[in-house]
Amino acid sequence: MEAIDGKPYRFVLVHTNSLREQKTKTLQKRWEKEKQELEKEAKRIGKRAFACVEDAMRESAAFMEKVKSLHYNVEAHIEEEVTRRYNRRGRPGTEDRYEETVSYYVKHTIGERDDMACEKDLFMESTFVLITSVMDREKYPGWRILAEYKEQSSMVRCKIKCNTPKNYRTIVRNPV
Repeated sequence: MEAIDGKPYRFVLVHTNSLREQKTKTLQKRWEKEKQELEKEAKRIGKRAFACVEDAMRESAAFMEKVKSLHYNVEAHIEEEVTRRYNRRGRPGTEDRYEETVSYYVKHTIGERDDMACEKDLFMESTFVLITSVMDREKYPGWRILAEYKEQSSMVRCKIKCNTPKNYRTIVRNPV
């Protein structure tokens, strides 16, 4: 029970398997798109040359932190490339000296998403909250509030997704 604008309300948390089935495809598409974007960014970083190993490692660590925050497995390795460049244009003569430049490239491999994170996202997407002003838990248990909601009853209700705790504070009431 919590007060909103000075009025007491009761929250009923509902998790449905039918909504879970609907959200499964949606989330799989989202995760696939997310992974493609990460692979694109990894490819962009892999083309960038670094002057020293420390810079390459710093860039790799920042990218890996981003990928891990999205719950993907990621591996990285640093490749060293030595290029030779002559001092002047054209065909080098027998006397011409070349300059060697060492560049470092970071190669990332994006793996699959963590199963526990997938389950958590799926659970959150298939869960919603019913808010009611009916406080009698004996007469109106949670399953009965849900039944009333499904029957489009006349009680004040609203539905929000439970994605983040901050959503509990931002509630729009839709009286029916």
